[in-house]
Amino acid sequence: MKFTIQTYKGVSINQKGLLIKLIKQINKDLLLAGFESIFDENNSIEILLNEFVLWLDFSIFNDKTKFISFLYRVDINEDVVLNQHIFRANQIALKIIEREFKKVVLKEYFKE
Repeated sequence: MKFTIQTYKGVSINQKGLLIKLIKQINKDLLLAGFESIFDENNSIEILLNEFVLWLDFSIFNDKTKFISFLYRVDINEDVVLNQHIFRANQIALKIIEREFKKVVLKEYFKE
């Protein structure tokens, strides 16, 4: 599985410290949604994607209420994710991580 958005608004995922900020944002939104899962801030994007897919597989089926809360925090419509004809955790994981990446970039972009 490959992270498809390498840049957003001219900011690269490879920019120093940006991946750490992305993982921190994911962890923050997970905690605010009621989850205890924390992803390692030192992971590569590939490891993050793989671990996130595993977490997603488990979480959607075992705690759907918290998962919907997490989608709300990330700003992804639950209907887009939960009403797919074929559930594909890797596609959902990419959609969530790409949205979180955009949030991090926008925070950087508008930072004073």
